[in-house]
Amino acid sequence: MNWLTQMFTTSVDSALLVQGQYDFSLVILSILLASSASFFALRLAETARHIVLARYRHIATATGALILAGGIWSMHFVGMLAFKLPHHMDCDWLLTVLSLIPAFVASLVVLKSLIYVQEKDALSLRLTLRNGVIIAAGLGTTHYVGMAAMDMHLTVKYNPYLFALSVVVAVVLACVALLARRAMKLTFPDMPTIRIKFIIAAIMGCAISGMHYTGMLAARFVLPPGFELSKQTNDISFYLALGITTTTVFIISVVLAVNLVFRYKDISAKALQSERRLSAIMETAVDGIITINAKGIIVSVNKMVTVLLGWQSEEL
Repeated sequence: MNWLTQMFTTSVDSALLVQGQYDFSLVILSILLASSASFFALRLAETARHIVLARYRHIATATGALILAGGIWSMHFVGMLAFKLPHHMDCDWLLTVLSLIPAFVASLVVLKSLIYVQEKDALSLRLTLRNGVIIAAGLGTTHYVGMAAMDMHLTVKYNPYLFALSVVVAVVLACVALLARRAMKLTFPDMPTIRIKFIIAAIMGCAISGMHYTGMLAARFVLPPGFELSKQTNDISFYLALGITTTTVFIISVVLAVNLVFRYKDISAKALQSERRLSAIMETAVDGIITINAKGIIVSVNKMVTVLLGWQSEEL
């Protein structure tokens, strides 16, 4: 249990405690990133629900999970850049990249559940709680692996009560977001669907951000005895946050464009399938069927017309 005492603490010598401050413009940006990614991920999940071809549906699900995971990851990164410590801070890039994996896995599992679950089961308490716990686990793992990736020569310990609260915040708000869609449709049947999605995305963005900032509130940055602080420049944080935001927006745009192409192909495939089905019905019908356009011109006839009237389609 030694690792618990190394990770958690309820009291720190104030002389060794390093305090940080937030850049609230970056805090707002991080929340917007999380909410935007949630909105587009939910949109893709809704689109995937109506896709007939399985391979396109799987691609839409996976890319939706990538967008949501990217939103979680970039929100955490920008949120960390928003936190200004009076000390230079680097990060372990391998751990930083690996922290994306739990967010992606959790997003993929939950989006699959949202796509394949029946509408009548959407308010299932058991399913909602399971998905809320999965999202919270993905958020928590991404956040605390990202915290472990921080390289700043300070000891990071956590208040156990606030640590637990950060997980509870993530579970509760994630469950509220998952229940909100159907609950709002039942309560406000005339509310436009796009507005409902905006509200759900905002709640999910608050779940992601709430977990992060509660986790940051639980963190205690302790200065080792005899170690001196070294200032970091604020410009680096701003430009890194700007670069991450630009990259995230670009990835979301590319993913949406790719899914738009797949959606077009799926609609074309369904149209072709319907056309073939209609053609088969016309050719096997025992009655003569003549198709005429709005100008009164014959467009097509089936074989029984020729049998009954004796005229070929070209003659008609």
